[in-house]
Amino acid sequence: MTYNGGYMLKHIYLIFISTFLVGFFAGVFVFFESRNTETDTPVLSGPEKGFEVIGYTYGGCERMGCASYRMQDDGSYSYIAMDRVGEGGRFEDSLSEKRADELMTLLNGSDLRALSESVFTSTCPASYDGLAYRYEIREGDVRYSFDSCKQNIEGTLLFDLLAQYFEIFRTLHGKAI
Repeated sequence: MTYNGGYMLKHIYLIFISTFLVGFFAGVFVFFESRNTETDTPVLSGPEKGFEVIGYTYGGCERMGCASYRMQDDGSYSYIAMDRVGEGGRFEDSLSEKRADELMTLLNGSDLRALSESVFTSTCPASYDGLAYRYEIREGDVRYSFDSCKQNIEGTLLFDLLAQYFEIFRTLHGKAI
């Protein structure tokens, strides 16, 4: 019995070529069957309206869990708080009409652009385990970022109220954690 290497080699080539062709045609079939032939025109929404405020605490709270909240112009808010063991909760509720109007009045009466360009010159409370705040405020299509250790926002009515909301929400929802 003699080994005919040329005959076996032809079979291997034939297997490789047929595997390639089957894979190629299967890929072409899947491509044409799965693609969307309709042109997708993205739907662009109009300009954003109203406001949104997102507040974060940092600094001394990091060992026990820092809180954050998100308030929207319809008065709804989400509050996220952590307890001492790192477990927390998310709470959703609405501000009273009086509080929502007060916040809207302060937002409309504040020069956010000027405040965002101000400079904080004191020592940051987070440096000595104190509490510091970050805020992201969207007013229509314009977004502002504030940090109580970077911008001079201390003593302004708007940011004093925003800082008070951490205490208000903690009092309202702190027992539920």
